[in-house]
Amino acid sequence: MVRKELVLAGTELDSREAVIDYVATAADGAGLLASKDEFVEAVYRREEEISTSIGHGIAIPHGKTDAVKEAFMALSASRNLFVGMRIQRTRSWGFSL
Repeated sequence: MVRKELVLAGTELDSREAVIDYVATAADGAGLLASKDEFVEAVYRREEEISTSIGHGIAIPHGKTDAVKEAFMALSASRNLFVGMRIQRTRSWGFSL
């Protein structure tokens, strides 16, 4: 679920939007997304429900969408932010960890 190309350390990202776009671009480049735009929309929809921030500069933005070809987890750390992101395909059953 975690791929080397989705461990994104040493970046200079300074906003939630920058992190989400950076992770989306990396996941798209790894061939994990059918649609980068739909993926980003799913993450923002989830953020509108309730923030995924858990404090101390850590957040776990995530969403569910058919735009994801394969479930994945990405880690992004920058001087200002740390974000863990887990995305899965839409399912009407099952559970998420």
